Amino acid sequence: MPSLNPPLTKDDFINSRWQDVINRSNRKECVAYSEGFRQKAEEAKEAGNVREQAVFEILAYVTYGAIKPDSTEEFFAEIFQNLTDEHLDFLTEIAPEISDPELQARVADILWVKRRNYQMAQLAVSAYLQSATALEDSDHWTWCFQKIERTLRLARTIRYQVETVVAHIEAILNYQQKVEQSDPWVKFAGMFKDDPLFDEFVEDMAAYRRELDAEASNHEPTSEENQPA
Repeated sequence: MPSLNPPLTKDDFINSRWQDVINRSNRKECVAYSEGFRQKAEEAKEAGNVREQAVFEILAYVTYGAIKPDSTEEFFAEIFQNLTDEHLDFLTEIAPEISDPELQARVADILWVKRRNYQMAQLAVSAYLQSATALEDSDHWTWCFQKIERTLRLARTIRYQVETVVAHIEAILNYQQKVEQSDPWVKFAGMFKDDPLFDEFVEDMAAYRRELDAEASNHEPTSEENQPA
């Protein structure tokens, strides 16, 4: 991914019609987008459109690897080692403009880990939760679980919207007890109930709930504080 002079801008991204790749993808996951972006980069190269080619090469690159819920900084450093400051500047500029939550979460997550950009971490939490919600009715329910777990880890790390994320998970777990087993999301929860990793995740989530409740209790005014002066 060579540098360009002048560097890529938000306008280059918008003018690339990147949404076409998302719209044509049946699977709303980054690894599915990556091949579409790669093909668009090849088309732009053949047409001699250097800037559009560069846009799609970057998008193909950042969507290629699979980010796991517990992916470390070392993992990000290795898999995204070819991202230069120029590329990261470009991703920072386009992140708020990305309308697809799956792609937005990926870009924002990379910028959080690579640059410790707190605003991007906040954006990643919100976008991951939207992406997970969109995947809840999918037959491929493991995608949803991975998004939610990554969301919870990020939210806990930056202490942002933890209550919202935990409440969302609790709602799903409560829902699975009320719906018949044919529902794909219920099937997911049921399958992982006996899995030690899933059990650990649910236990951690319950611990987060207790912590949140304790914090809320500590902030409640006492009876003496409620007394009129």
